[in-house]
Amino acid sequence: MQAENFEVSERGQFAGESHSSSAPSLALDALNRMGGDSALAINMLADRLLADPELIEANLAAMAKSWAREQVGAALTEWRAQIIRQASGIVPRPPAYAGQLAAAMVAEHSRMMDFPLYGGKRLGDATIAEVRESAASYAAISRDTGRKARWQAMIAEAAAATGDELAPIQSILSEATLVNLWGEADAH
Repeated sequence: MQAENFEVSERGQFAGESHSSSAPSLALDALNRMGGDSALAINMLADRLLADPELIEANLAAMAKSWAREQVGAALTEWRAQIIRQASGIVPRPPAYAGQLAAAMVAEHSRMMDFPLYGGKRLGDATIAEVRESAASYAAISRDTGRKARWQAMIAEAAAATGDELAPIQSILSEATLVNLWGEADAH
């Protein structure tokens, strides 16, 4: 499926859209128009946004926060991974010729006490309650992603029993089967 071409009015709006449309409703509309393909929906929604200065203005603060959240999250993820790799010896520290600045940066960011908790607070500065809260957040994420992984593995197994590896899931399994498998995945 390809992104659709949308008619733009003189005011920069796409047909059937108002500037008061909420970001979630615009996102759902994009997903619906793109048949659930998130990559196409993202591209379509970005095109819609860039074609409409009023829509940009109405959503700029939220977009800036979303972008900042994504960038900070990516930086924290990389920082956590770097700390774990370097503190556990998986990645050797830079050799002496890398310079004092690089060595100082590695030393500063490779101690386990510098590990950012869920939410970003430095582990060494956190209270026991804050570490427990961070652990609970990671545990909740782990349970959720574990359930989704079990569910999708069960879907693949159930669908594979038909022998048609190329058929889309919707032509093999019913919605009721997916719901039942969701329950089974939750029980494990």
